Order: sequence, then C-alpha cells, then structure tokens
Amino acid sequence: MDKNQKHMSEQPKQVSTSTTTPQQYIGVWVHDVYVSFTERKAFREDIDLNLSDLSYNLLICLIIKSPTPLSSRELLDLVWGKVVTADENVKQRICILRKQLEHPEKYNYIKNRRGHGYYIDAPLKWKKNNLIQILKKKTNHQKVVLSSSISVVIFIILLLASNENQTNTTHIAKITSDSVHLATKTKDLAFCLDGFDDYIELANQDILDVGLGDFSITAWIRTKALGQHIIIDKQFGDQISDARGYAFYIDDGYIALQLADEGGTWYCQETDSSCTFYNSQAFAADNQWHHVAVSIDRDKVDGIRFYLNGEHIDSHDPTNRQGSLSNSMPLRIGSRSSYISGLFQGAIGEVVLHHKVLTPPAIQAHFHAGNSRHCYNIAQKGGVVL
Repeated sequence: MDKNQKHMSEQPKQVSTSTTTPQQYIGVWVHDVYVSFTERKAFREDIDLNLSDLSYNLLICLIIKSPTPLSSRELLDLVWGKVVTADENVKQRICILRKQLEHPEKYNYIKNRRGHGYYIDAPLKWKKNNLIQILKKKTNHQKVVLSSSISVVIFIILLLASNENQTNTTHIAKITSDSVHLATKTKDLAFCLDGFDDYIELANQDILDVGLGDFSITAWIRTKALGQHIIIDKQFGDQISDARGYAFYIDDGYIALQLADEGGTWYCQETDSSCTFYNSQAFAADNQWHHVAVSIDRDKVDGIRFYLNGEHIDSHDPTNRQGSLSNSMPLRIGSRSSYISGLFQGAIGEVVLHHKVLTPPAIQAHFHAGNSRHCYNIAQKGGVVL
C-alpha cells in the first residue's frame, strides 16, 4: 500500500449530516490547529481560536468533505440548511474563518479551486476516541452502571422539558405590568453586534407577543451601516405562506416598522400581501447614539408614530393590519426571527417592548433618561445566540 492509499484509508466514513463529526474520533489536527469535537473548539498551541458556532460548523463541513471542494451553493445547503441567505454570506464567512485560522507564517488552510469551490488544503490527522474501545471491554456490571447513568440523564432532560413553558428571563432586565425591558446582565454593556453572525434570541413566550393590541417599541442604537438591519423582530415568515408578527429595523439608515397579520401572501410589496412596511424619515445611521421609538395605535389612521431622540418625526396608517400579530417564533435582537439575516452591525442598548401606546411626553421622558450602555472594545461581544 503506497502513502496515498494509506492516507485515504485513515479518512473517516462520510456521515449523513455534514456538520456531524464521526463518533469514532474526538478531534482532528489540521496542520498545527487542533479541532476538538467534544468541546466544539479549535486550538493552536492550547490557545482557543474562539470560533463562533457558524464558523465551527463551516470548518467541520469542509473537514468531513475534505479533500472534495464545495461550492457556495453546496455550503449553503450543508451548513445553513433551511436558513434563507445569499452566496455572499458564504464568502464573508469563509473570509472570517480564514482570518481566525490564519497561521503566523500566513499559511492558507482553506483554498478556492476556481469553478469547483472551497476545500481544506492541509493534511488531516484524526484522533480516535479510545473510550469506544474501552467500553467494548466493559463487564455487564459496568454496562448496568452506564445504563443507570443514561437513565439519570434522561430524567434531567425530561425535567428540563417540563419547565419549557416557563418564562425565559435571559436578557430580560425588567418586567412591569405593561412593558418588557431587554438588555445584557452587565448594567453598562450594550449588545455589541458584528453584523456577521451576532444576534440575541429569546424563546417564544406570551409577554413577547402583542396579539390584537396596541404597543410601542423603544431602543437605544448606534450604527453606521446602511441596508436593512433588524433592531427587534418577532415574526413568522417562510417565503411560502402568510407572514405574522412585527419587526422594528433600520432601512438604508432610516427607522422602519413591519406588521404582518396573515392577511394575504408573504411578499409585502404585493397588494394582497399579509404584511406592510412603514418607512420613516428618521435617519439614525450616523455612528452616534440615538433613541429610536415607534408607537402603534392600530385603529387610528395616524396610529403609527415614529420618534427620534424624543421628537415626533412622522406618522402612518396601520388600520389595514387589524389581525393578530402573535406567533410561535422566538424574539430576536439584531436578526430576523425566521432566518438569520438583516444582521445588525453596531450597538443596541436597552430595548423595551411596551404593551400600550406611549404618549409623546412618555417617549421624551425615555429619551431624557439617557443611555448608560456602551461597547467598550471589540472583544466585548453581546451577540451570543441563547
């Protein structure tokens, strides 16, 4: 057997899920980088390279398919799955992953074969899971112990599942009779989002839905990014069926709102759509902190009122959206709920969902109370998926 044949025989068998690692291995060396399957991390000389979940999954997919090149479209299917995104996002993620893996001598671990796709250009040394061999030699008594341990784990899982419907208070700073305040646990730290893969997620719960009622949203934001970027979103939309929910966002620098009540098609720009865009003249993408707000009195022709730094900017008619906005999606800060897109680049301070129409004096009071939350350096990332 020549060296090439030996190398091929050491490759793990392909698995059905391309981000699922083979069970007989606990890690793999990619040149000087060790990828730990048990910790879902990558290390160089015992230093954690701090890969995000998305970067880790992308790397694992390339490793498992190595040395076969994968096109952007194939990576979208294998890594992103049903998430709706674009080829450009794959290129951005590959660029980020390359920088994270970057060798001191500028060795390129990931290369692009023109017309074929991306692949790992490095020898792979797989680390076997010796525990599997040990377990095969265990006595029946040890198997009973293992079975008991599994039973305990199952019990814990069932116990956690029984608490599934309880209120998830992660990132809920305060709850009042008519408002929910969303913020980091550190009182002076904002959500610091990089615009690539950072967002905050809270599980679906009644206090985050607005149903048929009036409501308002207030937030402190800082960004210089144009395009469409989400501040807060709780909305179902699969680009197939009707949409339902609400979204407060930046569109080319201007604050905007979307309401969806399942009253038609999913595409908001059609006359029979289930959703409507409401665009303001409040520009907030100048890299300065701004207090942005919108109040929605749903049965008034001028019921949508946009505010910037406490000042009323313009109004819109929401009366064509009288249906329920409630849905089973999680609430996200910095990304759309239904899929990872519209990612916010910048800082978001406290976000407050008010289950009532805020008056102009109330919104001015929120603005004059000021913002105590900031991003102090690039290492302080608030954008953790939870």
